[in-house]
This record gives sequence, C-alpha cells and structure tokens, in this order.
Amino acid sequence: MYLNWDKIMRFNTNLKALDLGAGTGWLSAFLSQYNNIANIDVLDSDEKNLNLMLPEVVRIMGGNMSKINPILGLFQPLLVGDGHYDLIVASSALHHADNLFSLMRELRRVLRKGGKLYILNETPYPFIRY
Repeated sequence: MYLNWDKIMRFNTNLKALDLGAGTGWLSAFLSQYNNIANIDVLDSDEKNLNLMLPEVVRIMGGNMSKINPILGLFQPLLVGDGHYDLIVASSALHHADNLFSLMRELRRVLRKGGKLYILNETPYPFIRY
C-alpha cells in the first residue's frame, strides 16, 4: 500500500511525532521536511545509529535536524505523558518488540485522541525465522 504523505500532512499543523525504532532515521529525515511537523522524537536502542548515522542521513536526504530529537532507549516505557504525540510511525520495527500487545497499549497511551499510527514495512509473521 502506498501512503500519500502530502495528503496526510495537509490536514494537520504543528505535529509532535515519534519515530519508533528509527534505525538510521531515514523516515524522520523524510518527515522533517514537512512544514506541518514541529518536532520528531527519534527513538532507537543503537547509539551509533542516533549519533553517527542519523545526522548524516538527515543531511543527505535534505531533512531538518533542528526538528529532530534523538532518544536512546527501548520501546517501553515511553517517558512522555498520555496523549503526547499526534503522529507515531514505525518502519520495520515492531517485530523487535518483546511483547507486541503491551507495546500497542503503550502506543495508544501516548497517542493523542484522533492521532495517527502508521506501521510500515512490517513482516506479518515475525515468529517465523528464515
């Protein structure tokens, strides 16, 4: 399925976003280019991804590093209040969760009412090893 980000972003302003399990931050770099995005918390458990790769990926992709807040940590607990985020994105990340059901409850907690959660590039059967 193709997401039309221009259409998604057109209806919202000053969005607070979370990129969960961001890896090198390519999705954050992309989203940071939108005027509607106020800031993006970029959460990953790999310090090298956040400190070395993320700034370079943002630069190469023409993103806006001033909107990006790198956070070294795990999926849970998310150290923000209830309803903190307008937008949560997770690309190729959720299969790393220790407990997917618990994580989904946590994401629902931190997502504001009417907020959006986009899960991208996820394997439908994470318990099957290749």
